[in-house]
Amino acid sequence: MGFRIPSWATGVVYFLAASAAHAATIAVPSGGDLQAALNAAQPGDVITLEPDATYTGNFILPNKALPDNGDTPEYITIRPTMCFRPLACA
Repeated sequence: MGFRIPSWATGVVYFLAASAAHAATIAVPSGGDLQAALNAAQPGDVITLEPDATYTGNFILPNKALPDNGDTPEYITIRPTMCFRPLACA
């Protein structure tokens, strides 16, 4: 039994791979430097925090430049490392 992939699906896969290629995941362990992660993150990146960890401090969300090439702006996402409710972590 064979499986055929439509030709348009190949283009979608390449597009999604190219879109996600520039995004990074920055993991902040318990007791780690959350402010450094916030400073280093670029639009499209994901910052992951350890579940049940406490991050103490006065955190500043730096203003990140929006693209001026007509692209839709991307957000920096902060979420737990392990997510058991996918809709809550999307």
